[in-house]
Amino acid sequence: MTQSEEKEKRFSGKGRTGSRELLVQALYQYQLNADDFKSLLKQAKILKEYKRIDKEYFRFLLENIMKNTNQLSDYLIPFLDRKIKQIDPIEMGILWIGSYEILYCEDVPKTVVMNEAIELAFYGASIIHPKTIQPLKKKGIPLHIKSFINPTAEGTTIGDVDRAIPEVPNFILKKNQALLQLKTKDLAFIAEHHLSAIYQLFADQGVVVNLMRNTATKAVFCINHDLIIVPKVRRELTGLFDLELVPKVELLTIRNYQKEDELRETKGLNILLEQRTPEVVQFVFKRFE
Repeated sequence: MTQSEEKEKRFSGKGRTGSRELLVQALYQYQLNADDFKSLLKQAKILKEYKRIDKEYFRFLLENIMKNTNQLSDYLIPFLDRKIKQIDPIEMGILWIGSYEILYCEDVPKTVVMNEAIELAFYGASIIHPKTIQPLKKKGIPLHIKSFINPTAEGTTIGDVDRAIPEVPNFILKKNQALLQLKTKDLAFIAEHHLSAIYQLFADQGVVVNLMRNTATKAVFCINHDLIIVPKVRRELTGLFDLELVPKVELLTIRNYQKEDELRETKGLNILLEQRTPEVVQFVFKRFE
């Protein structure tokens, strides 16, 4: 095998992809338990996936990332929209991998666009935040994501395509939500100045809106049910609107949905609000008690 062929094998296909999959898990363990390199390597070798990966690449990245976590974290800080301590361990692991490749692996193929990851993050999948993947996007570094619940599943590769192929359904569930419905007290239309005032209050109080729908006479919002923020917002809005608040609801988002997906996932649920586009359907619901 020539040097160029060896390089291509190392940085493409299942070998390298598999290495990165296990590396995310290993770095997750490292952050939670402070395991050392030898211990993490031993744990990885037990997994059957280890047989299929590029073992040299896995060892190389794991060892060097662990030696340089402080430097890599410092590199990431200008790209983040929150403090480094607020990044969860899974995100941090992915970011360390991408940052190390950007800084030290110049021969990594630059072929990735992060459209799928950004859209998933928008709908609430917290494993990857849009701004935290900017270093990967700028350098076009591939990102492969697998389930920690079912690590033997094929997973998802994010590449330089406009749409996912195949367009498999994505399911995102957000719990601890509240459904807020507002109507004008004089039965007038909900106009631009009403919405402007509402969103200004939301911005001032830090309300996170996950879904919004407005008709001629009412505006409905699915928001994070923060026990401190929501009561304050409710008091402010009660003087301006007729208000109804439904607590303890959940928001289900299905991307690339099929009819059978809807029927299966919503069976036995009390649907309070439904919103759909050709690609995305969302349900706000309460579970029957």
